[in-house]
Amino acid sequence: AWTHEETYPIPDRLEFSRRVNGVWSAPQILPFPIETKLPQLTVDKDNVKWIVVAGDDPNKSYHGDDIWALRWNGSTWDPMQISDEIQSNDSLQVYNAVSRTPGEYPRVVWNRGNLRGTILDVLTSAWNGSSWSTPERVGLPADSMYANWPNVAVRSGTTWVTWMGNDGISRVLNAYAQYSLRETIAAYSADFTADAIGPGVRLS
Repeated sequence: AWTHEETYPIPDRLEFSRRVNGVWSAPQILPFPIETKLPQLTVDKDNVKWIVVAGDDPNKSYHGDDIWALRWNGSTWDPMQISDEIQSNDSLQVYNAVSRTPGEYPRVVWNRGNLRGTILDVLTSAWNGSSWSTPERVGLPADSMYANWPNVAVRSGTTWVTWMGNDGISRVLNAYAQYSLRETIAAYSADFTADAIGPGVRLS
């Protein structure tokens, strides 16, 4: 899956191809969502295929990218919005990533913040086999300073989330990580000695 770029004013859209019996199908352009960015593919433990992507709903007032999960139903992709609604033209949601662990349901992470980039929360949502969980922030508000490019991994019920960030003063970028042994990763975080702490753990 990839973004098919168009000439303005036609919006960019998601395009995909399937490999069936050793042959790639002709690429197909999906009508929804539009202005797509960073499509990510995964397969869950029920062998359901997913595309996770940032994109806009053309029927909404604000276009700052929402986060979508498109589920393959055997013949086409069913889009589900998993992020909260954008409420302002000063808001955006970007840098989505999805876990790809065999035998697990997928978990998605992304950034939500303002266009100035001074606030960038790391948010997450997980598929439980029937629905996506309500988005929650990873870590504490202090972790939201210039956090970007989050990534996620899930194994045996443990979730790891990493991201890049700095203190807003220096130009040094640090890598941070959190993990959880429970359902939520916003309320429980730990360093590598498994002592519970609030903020993310700086790795560099």
